[in-house]
Amino acid sequence: MEFTGKIALITGGGGGIGRASALGFAQRGAKVVVVDLDQAEGEASAELIRQRGGDARFVRAVNLTLGPQNHDIDGAETIWDFFRGFP
Repeated sequence: MEFTGKIALITGGGGGIGRASALGFAQRGAKVVVVDLDQAEGEASAELIRQRGGDARFVRAVNLTLGPQNHDIDGAETIWDFFRGFP
């Protein structure tokens, strides 16, 4: 199955099955948004996709149980920038 022209948003993409899923979607042509609470691991997954010739961005997940101080509205802008101009 090909995903060229599609965008895959992968939660838990920083490791394990999530990372494997992100890599699989990228390998099949999708642009990938890696979402994870662990910034280092999420960035590593996105970088691995880019090293393999794919297009990926990382967005840190928001843990709502921690209260409003943990909300990251910059993540929404990152996703919007990634999608902008995408057919």
